[in-house]
Amino acid sequence: RWDRTSGVIDVTQLGLGIDTEVYDELKETFQESYHGKIYSDGTTHNTIFVNGRYISSSPVPMPPKEYDPSYQPQLMVISVISEEDLLGEVERLDDEVDDQVKGLILTVLIAGCIGLIVVTS
Repeated sequence: RWDRTSGVIDVTQLGLGIDTEVYDELKETFQESYHGKIYSDGTTHNTIFVNGRYISSSPVPMPPKEYDPSYQPQLMVISVISEEDLLGEVERLDDEVDDQVKGLILTVLIAGCIGLIVVTS
């Protein structure tokens, strides 16, 4: 819940590395961006880096497109990913792209050679 103490589950008790200070920072960052009208592009997603983890939050329901000073989220969706996991996934995707590029280059070279043989014969 938006107020971490009134919800069914206190997010600070889940073992995700989110303590009261981190939760309050997520909440304050959103409030500053919304009520400070910084979110002109409609972005309400918020990510901070704490103790080797990326912690993201988004308010629910989403804020209205037009600024409403009375808007108050009912809860905050929070996701946590470690830097190690994130970088591991980036490296895996990088390797996959490299493999696909190598396969494409080989296919183009073979097609080019076959084309050259057909044209010169």
